[in-house]
Amino acid sequence: MDKKIKSVQVTRRQQYLDRFDSTELKELVFVTEEQQFDEQGRMLSISKYAQPNELEEKIVKAYSGNTVTTEYYIDENELSEKSVAEIDEKGRTIKETMYYADGTESVSEFEFDGDRPLKKLTMDIDEYERELSGEHTWTYDASGNLLREEESEYGEISFYREMKYDDKNRIVALTTFHAADGRPSHEEMEWEGDEVSHVIKTDIYGNKTESFYKYNAQGDAENIRFSSQEYNSETVVEYDAGNNPVHEKETDDKGEVLYEVFREYNPETKKLMRVETYINRQGHGTDVHYVLEYEYTFF
Repeated sequence: MDKKIKSVQVTRRQQYLDRFDSTELKELVFVTEEQQFDEQGRMLSISKYAQPNELEEKIVKAYSGNTVTTEYYIDENELSEKSVAEIDEKGRTIKETMYYADGTESVSEFEFDGDRPLKKLTMDIDEYERELSGEHTWTYDASGNLLREEESEYGEISFYREMKYDDKNRIVALTTFHAADGRPSHEEMEWEGDEVSHVIKTDIYGNKTESFYKYNAQGDAENIRFSSQEYNSETVVEYDAGNNPVHEKETDDKGEVLYEVFREYNPETKKLMRVETYINRQGHGTDVHYVLEYEYTFF
């Protein structure tokens, strides 16, 4: 039986030049992420740091009966918002209350069809009034495939995505819209058996990219060819005997390495232990080279 993780600490080691005209690389070392779990495998906290002692994100969770409380911090001790979710006997979130730093709150209530969400309505609440601020809906076909997901804020559509499927219930088209973009993006998928072989993406400006996939015997992508107006590339992924990705490299059509990743795993626990990443900025900035080291404790 696999041991249950109690904590994970990720240390980042990054090489850098302290001046643009320096010739000697220096190394910056700091803890970039910490995670804590309970004996049931539920997350208790996660903290992420972009720089030494510079908090990027901190989330703390607490579990009591059928409620889950989540606190979000903008620095180590300053709470920015808190949510309290009510979970039913099937593990579905049926109600969630958000408390904000300015003293206001919002309450979201969910409707389900079995395990599938159908609708979420959100009410904003302050000391003066309650106002319907958001509506999130999900629509399915007769086979249970999600056809459309839509979110509205104060009566205006802020997000939607629409899916189309073939006669084998495989997704063949996806349209995604964000109000901030003003227009949708599109994806088309071609399949070979149970695996996607070809994806065509069209962004909000009409620019197209294509990706072609080949898989190993375990069904994991081992070769990806990418094509766009800007560049063409090929990504090759190598796996170890346990089918863990240990080496990943992308090269352009001139053979220049765009990025390369090496991963190492603990032979006993099978957990990820080390990731080394190289990113070629191709003259647009300093090339990136960093290492992530993972330390675990177990129950």
